[in-house]
Amino acid sequence: MANLDQPIGFRTWGPILRVSPYEMNSGAAVYINDLLNMESDGYPDAATAGETCIIGVSMEYRSASTAASTIYVPDDPDQLFVAQADGSDLSSVTFVGNHCDHLATTGSSTTGLSAHEINSSEVGTTPTGFMIKGKRPGVDNTWGANVDVIVQCYDHMFARGTAV
Repeated sequence: MANLDQPIGFRTWGPILRVSPYEMNSGAAVYINDLLNMESDGYPDAATAGETCIIGVSMEYRSASTAASTIYVPDDPDQLFVAQADGSDLSSVTFVGNHCDHLATTGSSTTGLSAHEINSSEVGTTPTGFMIKGKRPGVDNTWGANVDVIVQCYDHMFARGTAV
């Protein structure tokens, strides 16, 4: 059976290690499970591909018109996530331990869910973005197109002393 092509962002995997409040200023929409990047102005925002100051994922949806408020983020650098690969490049267990970036596509204002995915065409051994730890267990998830993989953020703000 083929994997579903249904990206819903980066969901926490395993226990949530820590959740912290962050002040958000108004701006672009942020969707549930969007990766968040700490901007130089001290406010988090939805991360674009290749950003290197990831703090975690949004636990709530905020429309672009939402006034400044607090948002809660699982922000521990050891937190694991599950995300869908955008293609068929992750075809076997041999990709465990490799790294890849994410695709920051716009989520759904109807469901409030993110559409961020793993960019499987950029998988490699150069440390960047996210490290693949394995695939999500389940009979509905096999290596290949749209596999759900367990990842850990390599470019986490609190992991390597990453500067904003």
